[in-house]
Amino acid sequence: NRSIRVFQAEGFDFTSRQIQILRPFFSHNAHLTEIKFYSPGLDSGAIDKLTDAIKERGRNIGTIRLINYISAERVSRRVSHGRISAIVELAETCTHLT
Repeated sequence: NRSIRVFQAEGFDFTSRQIQILRPFFSHNAHLTEIKFYSPGLDSGAIDKLTDAIKERGRNIGTIRLINYISAERVSRRVSHGRISAIVELAETCTHLT
C-alpha cells in the first residue's frame, strides 16, 4: 500500500534479500515519513539495501522524518565495521534528518 506513513518492524531479523523485496515500498511510497526497526539485528547488507532504496526516492527523500533502529542484540556483542559503515552511509544519505 503506497499510503502507509510509518513502517515499523519489531522482533524480526531482516536480511538483505528481504529488504530488496521491500525496496519498491521504501523507494516509491511518497507518503512514508518514518522507518522503525526494533529487531535483533540488521546486517550491513540489509542496511545497504535500505540506503539504496532511500536514495531512489529522489525529491521524496525529504518526506522521511525519522529512521529509528534499535538493536535487541546483547550489549556485549561487538558491532561489525561493516554495519557501522552502512549506518554512516545511511545517515549521509538522509542529511535532512541531522
